[in-house]
Amino acid sequence: MNNQDIAKALQTLRLGAQWVLHGDSLTGLEWLDTVQTRPTDDEITAAIAAYVPPPSLQDQIAALQAQIAVLIAAQGK
Repeated sequence: MNNQDIAKALQTLRLGAQWVLHGDSLTGLEWLDTVQTRPTDDEITAAIAAYVPPPSLQDQIAALQAQIAVLIAAQGK
């Protein structure tokens, strides 16, 4: 777990909340928001585990090329 993972999880769990992260662990999380409550460590860890990064641009292009090839092949039949 690193600070980017924690930041993504917090943005997912408490969009717009105010907080500061000192270091790369949850012990360094300082919760500043007075409206939204701090998610539990278990909630944050689960959000990190559930995160699926978006496909890279190269992966998106490859998928489109595969779809185009299928369409071209279907026209030839």
